[in-house]
Amino acid sequence: MLYRFLLVSALMLTGASPVIAQTVYSNNFDTPAVALPGVVATFSGGASIAADPVYVPTYGNIWRDDGNSFATGITLTLSNLPAHVAVKISFVMAFLNSWDSRDGTLAPDNLDVWVDGAQTGSYTYNNASGTIKDIGGGTLIAQYVQFETDSYYSDSVVNMATDPAYTFAHSASTLTVNWLASGSGWQFLGDEGYGIDNLVVTLTPVPEPTSWALFSLGLAGLAACAARRR
Repeated sequence: MLYRFLLVSALMLTGASPVIAQTVYSNNFDTPAVALPGVVATFSGGASIAADPVYVPTYGNIWRDDGNSFATGITLTLSNLPAHVAVKISFVMAFLNSWDSRDGTLAPDNLDVWVDGAQTGSYTYNNASGTIKDIGGGTLIAQYVQFETDSYYSDSVVNMATDPAYTFAHSASTLTVNWLASGSGWQFLGDEGYGIDNLVVTLTPVPEPTSWALFSLGLAGLAACAARRR
């Protein structure tokens, strides 16, 4: 609380502007993807399908992989990124059809996410069997609903924007995100699948030198005032 108070007070004292996150890529799979001018975006794997509007009417199309891309999954690569100090990746993740968790009839079934070649998370759900529900720091949107057109099995949907694993320090000019099913129990080609939607990547730009200088001056002034009071 003290740090936050000093930060806000210093910004108000000096007039320095806070650093505002910048969206560099967004894709809801209903309209064409939007990338910041100059940023090169490539997207591969999977295919677009229409979500069932009965349960989640706001989602429209989602991007699904049901095993046709089993070896490589779904991949987003961004290059020529502007200078930045941090990244936030937001997306909706759907476990589609007969997921059997890690302890079900045909298990384990995992959905792994990799960022820049490092595994960020491994998730699972028990749509068909098993007991484990692992969504990391995500927020459950819908459980055991008919999210897409296969009416035999139910689906579960998670908002991963709340998972702190996807907000991290980053300064490279490229970023690669990969979604990939794994586990000896995962049944592909229509039996089990996964999907993503509302994919957004934002960057925290490098603060301008003048803002840092003003901010430091404000902190020094606050510290001097505090010392006089003591």
